[in-house]
Amino acid sequence: MSTGWRRETMNYRQLFAKMPQSARDRMFEQTWVREAAEKGLMPEHAYTDDTALRVLHSGLNEEEDSLLRLILVRFGSRAFTPGELAEAAGQWALAFMRSALGSLRAYGVIAAFRKSWGDPLYLLPHDGMRAWQRIYFPINLPIRKGSEEITGVKALQSSSEQEEQETREAVLRIQELSDAGDKPRQGLDLDLFAALSYVHLHELTLTQRGAIHKRHVQKLAERLTLAEADLAGCKLQYPFGDTYSPAAAVALDFLLRLGLIVRSDDRIECEEEKLREWLHKERPERTGILYRLWREHRIPDTSPLQHLVLLMERVPAGIKQSLPVLVDLLRRWGIVGSAKEADQLIAEAIETWLQPMRAFGWLQWHPVQGGWDSEFEWLIPIDYAAGPGTDAAATLSPQSQATLFERDEAPSRLEEGLSGGLEPADRSAGYEAAEQAGYDSARCLFVQPDFEIMVPPECPLYVRWEVARTTEWLRADQVAVYRLTKEAVQRAADLGISAERTAALLERYSRHGLPDPVRVTLLAWGEQYGRVYLADITVLRCTDPAAAEQIEKHPKLQSYVVEKLGEDTFIVRDHEQRELLHILEHAGFSPRKQILYDQTRRKPKKAVTAATHSREDTGEKHPKGLIYDKDPVQYLDVDIRIPADKELIEGLRSVPSVWHTEYRRYHPSTCLNIIRQAIEWGTVICIKSEEESGGGSVRTLVPKEIRGQGNRVFVEGYENGRRAVLGLEEFGSICIRLPGFQERHN
Repeated sequence: MSTGWRRETMNYRQLFAKMPQSARDRMFEQTWVREAAEKGLMPEHAYTDDTALRVLHSGLNEEEDSLLRLILVRFGSRAFTPGELAEAAGQWALAFMRSALGSLRAYGVIAAFRKSWGDPLYLLPHDGMRAWQRIYFPINLPIRKGSEEITGVKALQSSSEQEEQETREAVLRIQELSDAGDKPRQGLDLDLFAALSYVHLHELTLTQRGAIHKRHVQKLAERLTLAEADLAGCKLQYPFGDTYSPAAAVALDFLLRLGLIVRSDDRIECEEEKLREWLHKERPERTGILYRLWREHRIPDTSPLQHLVLLMERVPAGIKQSLPVLVDLLRRWGIVGSAKEADQLIAEAIETWLQPMRAFGWLQWHPVQGGWDSEFEWLIPIDYAAGPGTDAAATLSPQSQATLFERDEAPSRLEEGLSGGLEPADRSAGYEAAEQAGYDSARCLFVQPDFEIMVPPECPLYVRWEVARTTEWLRADQVAVYRLTKEAVQRAADLGISAERTAALLERYSRHGLPDPVRVTLLAWGEQYGRVYLADITVLRCTDPAAAEQIEKHPKLQSYVVEKLGEDTFIVRDHEQRELLHILEHAGFSPRKQILYDQTRRKPKKAVTAATHSREDTGEKHPKGLIYDKDPVQYLDVDIRIPADKELIEGLRSVPSVWHTEYRRYHPSTCLNIIRQAIEWGTVICIKSEEESGGGSVRTLVPKEIRGQGNRVFVEGYENGRRAVLGLEEFGSICIRLPGFQERHN
């Protein structure tokens, strides 16, 4: 079983945004959608709400219900072609399948897209798949493992030596993954923080190929607790694979998609506004965003793995669940076939899904029973009751925030203490309230006499950011360690952070205060640095002393002048150039509109904007990531035309109408022609035996093939879902049943 990885399946919000308004209105005017809206749901959210979808489900006819279940089981949220659907529905009458598909499209449950050459693609959006799985396969998790419950787990009793060897290799691989991942982690959000701080503190220029220089990639990767073995099963594809390790690629991909870093023509830099917002989010919120981003962009492309991921999300946090038990459920539901496929799914799920998420700090898993059976436990709770507008229902419940992340509400209010500077006397009300309440985590840093600073994971991210800007990074696992150095203090001064401000930060947030020797040395380093400096200023020059004298005396211009240099030159405020030029123009000086730059000086840096890709129809813009996406419908147009049932039957008018309107007994040759026509149309033959023609029961056959054997003619097909072979003489009174037509029983 091979796994493909792609961009997230389009969700309903994106789907409806791509539709014309008229098509969207038709969807939202359905009774079941209006009833959901009357209860407070947005119309598009009805398509992901269990209660609303159960109302729709209760009104589906047999064909619609069976087809929706087939799509859910066989394809999940993977896009599929008409040919794939026809192959999956082998025992179906194709005309009825197409009719049921049209109905599901009319309801808005299934989306259709048109390729550039005209071929269609169909899709069940992933957020809808989640709800339909709960409707068709309701079950309360977790399920405790019993001796009879695991039918898909091998016990090294394979029927062949080759299978036995494959099983041993899989068990060994699982144990290797378990051992490789069994090490301290700081979690994905703190890994990304480490990468962000490196980008902020270093000039990440790009090579001519567009890659970050290898030395920077190596130093950035050193700060991550992710390992290549953690991500090997994901089979990620990205540019510059010879330069970027998988861990570095994943970190850069997350940061780009979050908009926290942006790429210009020649460098990668932090996006200050997004960065500020990110630093002020609580850790549970950051983790929830990252999980949704990973799930939406890296969801597996096979139905069994998708269903397994959704089943895992239904397990409450903090409770151990056997993975083979969930796989066994998928076997019982027909989503997984043989025991061998079940075993392959377990190994694949561990390597491609559980192992990366353990490295991210989202769950724990470990092998039991010699390595094959494995248990997992969520460290972050997945809440299906996500608020409106969320693409994926994954949020963190308040009850679990404190237990999982050891966070308190009061420390989050310390943001106020940083917003107005870090002067020692500027203690915010939030900080004072935290201290009075006895929250030790308000002081989260540990400053050692040897100048090392230990930062535990519960430390607010904005405090950690200030520490990272003023120190040198040493190492990180669950606790990050930094060191105050002279070089770091001087670098901070270049960023506008004085030694006094650094001392105030450490004093404010250190659990045991700032040791006196550290404070004295820190302030001394600050005094020694920057006694002389170069300044980048804007000057206003005059061509003659008379003009300079008029400017000096002009009342509206005096506030723009910082200092006069000589007889004809003024230092002016750099950020008020436009206003200054406007006043000079009205005062009659006729200034040049173009600022003259000294050629020996650096030219202004080109403005950096986030690289985005937009969906032309929706107007949505999303930052591009680094790792390639493989969504087949991302750039396709939505196909809103749904053929009527009559259009599904080609050449209907060219055959006698009695063939599909009345029960009659025909000559064998005519009977064969009717059966051939039914096969061509993909419809059903209804049969009444001669004795029952007066009104008895009717047999229905989905004919697939006509074959001869000696002097006899046989028709092969499906009757009640089972393979059937009927001799021509068994066809009494017959009638072709067409989708959407009511046959007459004469």
